[in-house]
Amino acid sequence: MLRLSLFTMCALLAAVPASAEKFRDADLKALVPQIRATCLKPSDRQSWMTARQQESVCGCVAGKMHASLRKASFVNTRAPTAADKKKYMAFQDAAQLACTQPVFRQQTLRKVRQECVAKAPGIPVMQGLKRQRLDKVCGCVSERYARTWTLELVAKYPDTRSTMEGSRGLFAESIALCNAPPARKTPARKN
Repeated sequence: MLRLSLFTMCALLAAVPASAEKFRDADLKALVPQIRATCLKPSDRQSWMTARQQESVCGCVAGKMHASLRKASFVNTRAPTAADKKKYMAFQDAAQLACTQPVFRQQTLRKVRQECVAKAPGIPVMQGLKRQRLDKVCGCVSERYARTWTLELVAKYPDTRSTMEGSRGLFAESIALCNAPPARKTPARKN
């Protein structure tokens, strides 16, 4: 999503310079709708997110930014310093991640489960599984995958190729772990 600069957002506020280190309630009241509106721009929506999901995420981001900005102190809220801008961007990045991750997880769960069921006939260890077992394995695969495949992890990959390799590796690893037979309990020896 589009990263907002503190300078741009502050320019929308009243032109009278403030000497306070915290945002005034009136300033926040004007700023938060602008954060939400900028987030909702169609050109800024990620391809995996629906318009409804983006609307929910942007409402969440605006709320989290409001809470963060209300508590934070800045050198100057009207003419932000480099440190002010950095702090603002850190709040924005944290809000984006916190608000987008649940939607990303939901999408990941759904897509991985679909892919698991669709690819099962071509995966040797899954061929011939009865429907009930297949559903159980694919449910496990999607849960494990979605728990591991986070936005933070995806961001660590330098390019699309390495991201796809990491994704395939996690998918294969999840299938192997979820389809493994349950471990047998060995009876304890009596001395």
